[in-house]
Amino acid sequence: MAEEKGCGPVASPEGDVPAEYRLWARELLKLSVDMRRQRPAPEISQGMRGMPMVMRVLLDADGPLSPGQIARAAGVTDARIANTLRALEQRGYIRREPSEHDRRRVEVIVTEEGRRRASEHFDELLDLVGGFLEELGERDTRDLIRILGHIGQVMEARRREGRQICPPGAGDAGR
Repeated sequence: MAEEKGCGPVASPEGDVPAEYRLWARELLKLSVDMRRQRPAPEISQGMRGMPMVMRVLLDADGPLSPGQIARAAGVTDARIANTLRALEQRGYIRREPSEHDRRRVEVIVTEEGRRRASEHFDELLDLVGGFLEELGERDTRDLIRILGHIGQVMEARRREGRQICPPGAGDAGR
């Protein structure tokens, strides 16, 4: 059984799925593509790729982390983490220092500017998502949260059972 980065074990394809569920899957995938088209142009979003997740990992940590620890926690490749850390350092959001315990190793630390900007970003995100949810209305918002929670439980159960949760090759994206 292969291990896909960020997806967990990949088993052989699922058995026959009832036609009705395949039709619903097709509609869901079409909606997903339609929603992705609404995102900013790639040149805008690619510049931020991975930064919010890396900052979240660093802010949630009890202390400095190595680049490898950050990459594993964020579910990104070593190449991606190197580029992301370089961009964050250029913006003044992090700094890299030799480890106190092993001078050959590097530790990443969030700066005060990084903490301030991450807090601003999170507030902006809450306002943006909150606005979408307000337009959905209370009932649909509660249903969405319930359904997404259930999807997470199904994915976790599949992961524990060694069943497929990502399409083949999904772990190769961005490499």
